[in-house]
Amino acid sequence: MVMVPGFTGSKEDFRLVVKPLADAGFRVVAVDQRGQHESDGPDDESAYTVEVLGADLLQLVKALEEGPVHLVGHSFGGLVGRAAVLQDPTAFRSFVLMDSGPAAVSGPRADVLPFLRAVLLEGGVEAVWDASLQLPPHPEKPPVSEGVQAFLRARMLGNTPAGLLGTVRILQLRSRARRIAAGK
Repeated sequence: MVMVPGFTGSKEDFRLVVKPLADAGFRVVAVDQRGQHESDGPDDESAYTVEVLGADLLQLVKALEEGPVHLVGHSFGGLVGRAAVLQDPTAFRSFVLMDSGPAAVSGPRADVLPFLRAVLLEGGVEAVWDASLQLPPHPEKPPVSEGVQAFLRARMLGNTPAGLLGTVRILQLRSRARRIAAGK
């Protein structure tokens, strides 16, 4: 089973399900995508497209040499997983989308993308982290410990700027296409 995280996520997002799945007999491989957290990536924004990321995922699956695998894609990882499945459906036994729609983000999440892009271009990944600290806390989520906060910071700073910019571009294009299709 291969698990692919979403935008600004990482393999650690699956930490609570890896052991139960392994205990159930699955070999579980959770990955960081190209340019994400602990995976290197090119400094060229155009190297981050859904198709290229899908090809990366397909290359990983084939390197596992286990035959068709179960695939789980969370959020943006679901879009990447979809691209991999479309490129070679025979590589996958099943495909599960977690919190992932067919194409685009909408509403307030889409509205923040231009701001995120501007912050990235002006101040880099550290500026994105600093800006995220200015957001009001989610009313339904408990505060995180200092250790978790340190991990989240390290994870954010581990992303390549080009990878974040490429993903923002993808999400903006898909959101724009969704609004056009809806006549907005």
